[in-house]
Amino acid sequence: MDDSALNAFRTCMKDNGAEVTGFRDVDRDDPAIKKALEKCRPLMPSGSPLR
Repeated sequence: MDDSALNAFRTCMKDNGAEVTGFRDVDRDDPAIKKALEKCRPLMPSGSPLR
């Protein structure tokens, strides 16, 4: 996974109220995560398990 793409995605998620430290710990049912994913999905690195 591209580190710069991952950093851009993490920054977007944080800026949208959902700090993500790792993909395994993401609670997709959390409303803050859902909202941030809607905005940040285009920045998500390829190969991410959240796709």
